[in-house]
Amino acid sequence: MKPFEIKFKHISEIRHGSPYNLVELSHNANIKIKLKTNDDWQDKQSWTRSGDFVALVKWNFINGEPGFIIILLDANTGKITKSSRILGCCHKIRLSNDLCLKYQTYTLISKKNEEKKYGLKDGSMKLN
Repeated sequence: MKPFEIKFKHISEIRHGSPYNLVELSHNANIKIKLKTNDDWQDKQSWTRSGDFVALVKWNFINGEPGFIIILLDANTGKITKSSRILGCCHKIRLSNDLCLKYQTYTLISKKNEEKKYGLKDGSMKLN
């Protein structure tokens, strides 16, 4: 069971016509959480089945190139762990109880000297 709820508000497209959004966070947690509510969040979250951790997605643009960082929040203590930057737009995420995160990005999938081609790419990482 989740100890609190995270909601997304003020949802807007990151770019006109994009299926990816920019949102503000709100929560009803009883613990002190050091997250800015208006800080380039994406409308994606994934809880562990135990409800002890939640993964959130934060946009990270560099020179107009989209990327994101996964923020892992301990729902019991408020401790935050950040991933390294992941290139592309987060399409979906799934967090398991062992803190293994599987994600899918919409990103450039062609090789360096080929015509540019974009598509979905799977990835995973261990967060702790």
